[in-house]
Amino acid sequence: MARQNKRPHIVLITTDQQRGDCTGIDGHPILETPHLDQLANEGVYFPKAYSPCPVCVPARMVMMTGRSPYRIGYFSNSSQALAQTETLPRILGRLGYQTQLIGKGHFSPQRARLGFDNTVINESGRYREGDDYHRWLMKTPYAGLERATSIGNNDVFARRSVVPETHHVNTWTANECIEFLDRRDPTCPFFLWMSFSRPHSQYDPPAPYDSWYDLEDVPPPIQAPGDHFLPFQLREMPRRYDWDRMSPKQVAKARQHYLGQITHIDHQIGRFTAALRWKGLWEDTLVLFTSDHGDMMGDYGLFFKGHFFEGAGRVPMILRPPGCWEGTIPAQEYERPVSLVDVLSTLVSAAGEVPDGVEGRSLLPAVRGEDPIGDRVFHGEIGSMEARHHCLTDGRFKYMWFRMGGAEYLFDLKEDPQEVNNLAGNEEMLRPWRNQLLELLEARDDDAAEAGNLVPTPYEPAPEAQLRAMDPFGRRPY
Repeated sequence: MARQNKRPHIVLITTDQQRGDCTGIDGHPILETPHLDQLANEGVYFPKAYSPCPVCVPARMVMMTGRSPYRIGYFSNSSQALAQTETLPRILGRLGYQTQLIGKGHFSPQRARLGFDNTVINESGRYREGDDYHRWLMKTPYAGLERATSIGNNDVFARRSVVPETHHVNTWTANECIEFLDRRDPTCPFFLWMSFSRPHSQYDPPAPYDSWYDLEDVPPPIQAPGDHFLPFQLREMPRRYDWDRMSPKQVAKARQHYLGQITHIDHQIGRFTAALRWKGLWEDTLVLFTSDHGDMMGDYGLFFKGHFFEGAGRVPMILRPPGCWEGTIPAQEYERPVSLVDVLSTLVSAAGEVPDGVEGRSLLPAVRGEDPIGDRVFHGEIGSMEARHHCLTDGRFKYMWFRMGGAEYLFDLKEDPQEVNNLAGNEEMLRPWRNQLLELLEARDDDAAEAGNLVPTPYEPAPEAQLRAMDPFGRRPY
């Protein structure tokens, strides 16, 4: 495929908590992402891409290892160190690549490189010792102001950044990546993970992006079709985070600022790709863009992630091959479900052989108009054993089972893309999907399957006062 089998430079661009429908190429009614759209115009867009465990740490460890959450033992955010040493940067390093991470890693411990030659990190104040963005900002006139909004990492109340665009973390991430192009070793190919820590809350775009979209033009969230639509464990969330006390205007403002963050990031990606072109690197560079998970952004009264409703579980994914590759077909859409577990195989196969033990599949055949996935059904899971949530989808139908309380969902995503018509009451339609999940669980001796039945765990509601008293907001000094 490649001219003279030349190994391409490889750039993995990720955002944190970006919904799959939040790009222009996906058809969002107002969102502007011209640079992401151009990547798709030069390559392949995957409208059915999913996070196999839609929360930050597991999703990132999946991309780092090419293995499922079950195989690596990550089902929720944790400070668990990655036990596996065979990682994406380590594999590419053995193939002769200089490897660099810039932005969010969310590794434990914070300075673990996990195979990268070097990391320059921003972790949004998660660690007491600070990070590279915080240290850089401390040397500027805006020292200590990245948290001047007082908004926490899990707040939904939006406010314009006190730090201007020139010093915002999105701009800093792009600046560091552009500078890396000047510092890199010119005698070998490079692998760069450009990892933005937004649009994850805090929803604090700098001016003018806080008002880039008129508030009245922001599409409203999807309304739940009834008070009992959500599974038990998700019904608690609005009271835990006070989402149920938000006014419609506050919800709209959060959505407005979220979109503003995405457009700001898109413009920073445009600056970086312009630098690649200017330095003569663009034609020899492969780019994969995606996100670790989505954000419900008020749909059904929910924000954030942690389950497989489309707003949280579906992510954007774009694969742009090097311009020097022959036989590629631009401006394609690949409609089968793909996953973050495929990231490692895709990137490594552009440079060499994918090691044994990797579960994902390379998506590179899609750039030639071929089918890399076939009839594979996506499976994702998240949560503790007693509260595990499973998802299966073939891209048309989606089945979900919440073990706590035993709620089942079946959606026809073609006819019901907003997931408001639960077909789980149709046993004839539901049974084949339930049986697929049973077969998967029985094969690994999971106690959630017994004697041909799914085994739910009881739901014990928490008192409202206890939910309200929790402080999940992640307020930090920097």
